[in-house]
Amino acid sequence: MNGLNDGEEIVTEGAFSVDASAQLEVKPSMMNPKGGQTSTMPGMDMTVTPKSNLNNTTASDSPSLNLKNNIFGVSGTCELCKERIEMAAKSVTGVSSAVWDLNTKKVTVKYVENQTTVETIEKTIANAGHDTEKFKATDEAYKQLPECCLYRK
Repeated sequence: MNGLNDGEEIVTEGAFSVDASAQLEVKPSMMNPKGGQTSTMPGMDMTVTPKSNLNNTTASDSPSLNLKNNIFGVSGTCELCKERIEMAAKSVTGVSSAVWDLNTKKVTVKYVENQTTVETIEKTIANAGHDTEKFKATDEAYKQLPECCLYRK
């Protein structure tokens, strides 16, 4: 852990999911070393707006950034859920960190208040297949989850 900064990730297993996370954040990755906008499939070009790098930024660093913390419940069962929930939350512009606790089933998010809302973050997580306190994932999104992640029993 020495030498790592807040927000940096190291790969111990599942390098492709970390690589996918980097690609979603328009950062350099194994599949896209230069970073920037990518297309996932022919004819499926997506416009990607890079997030500003909010990692390592605190409210005291810049008075114009109004960083907020919020904690809310998110359904899930395993480490794959944790990865998916955190990735979905961090894909929202203005979110600088997201940590989901498997034991408490709560996610802690840090975000810039004038760039997003807790409602937007919760909707994005629900769109990824995980029920939140305010939004239920669609049956279609839920059915896309791996079997080990199915929490509605």
